[in-house]
Amino acid sequence: MPYDMYGNSLQRGHCEVHPDVPEEYPCSVCMAQWRFQQKEPEPPEPEPEPTLMDYIGFDANRFKAAAEKVVESKEDETAFVEAMKNLFRNIGLDSGFIRHILSEIEKESKNANSVDNP
Repeated sequence: MPYDMYGNSLQRGHCEVHPDVPEEYPCSVCMAQWRFQQKEPEPPEPEPEPTLMDYIGFDANRFKAAAEKVVESKEDETAFVEAMKNLFRNIGLDSGFIRHILSEIEKESKNANSVDNP
């Protein structure tokens, strides 16, 4: 005696997946479900993970504009200092983060000098 996929007795001429449908497998319900599954859209791509720049609120356009002002003012020391201050203020970085980066640069500079002058 044949059984449906649920382990129940299967009546002759009925679908194994849909035992209440009096058609052999694959029945019209099976085919409709298969066609529907074929038409399902792909799941959307997951959002990209935030980067460090996202976390610290870095705005590349503001940085570029402020950096251009620094380059333009390189001949005038007072204007250069003001442009650098403006650069650090306008890019929206935390002052602690800026100090950290500057201390890393200083360390690298000291290491480079100690290698050059043993």
